[in-house]
Amino acid sequence: DHEGASVLIQSSGGKNILIDANERVTSTQIINYLNSVGVTKLDYIIVTHYHSDHVGAMPDIMDAIECRNIVAYHREPDWSKMGDVEINEWLTRWYYEEFIKKCNSKGITLKTPTEKEVLNLGDGEYIKFFNTNNQGYENYNNLSFGLLYVLGDSKCFLANDMTYHSENHIGKGVIGKVNLHMTGH
Repeated sequence: DHEGASVLIQSSGGKNILIDANERVTSTQIINYLNSVGVTKLDYIIVTHYHSDHVGAMPDIMDAIECRNIVAYHREPDWSKMGDVEINEWLTRWYYEEFIKKCNSKGITLKTPTEKEVLNLGDGEYIKFFNTNNQGYENYNNLSFGLLYVLGDSKCFLANDMTYHSENHIGKGVIGKVNLHMTGH
């Protein structure tokens, strides 16, 4: 009964990309799933934002699945603009710090993507980042990355926890028609 997000993309070239990792209490369930589909190594990690329902299980997953010398895409919030509920009640900063510590201990390169930056997975397959420079701190979900996954002619947009503010920030029509659109909760 835990609401959250975690998406695995297994590219046609054999790369494993984990996008978010749900709540910490779901660690075992996610690790068991990754093992069941043959994931022994993650090639990329993408953290759309640092709410517990998106990054909580990531440190445990990173201990269970090899992920040394890879790239983790994320964006550090401006903590001075964050509300007290984010820091003290929801522990957003604590989850951020736990993830950063785990990345540092494993030699993982941390990278903040630019707007419309492309993570090329080969042969017409890629992930494009959106909403990377939004400053709408009145609701931290405004800062959630949007991700366009493209495989040939098929397109999937992962809105994660983007809000109307986020969608307006990107601009109407920029994403275009998609085959699958995953909205936030």
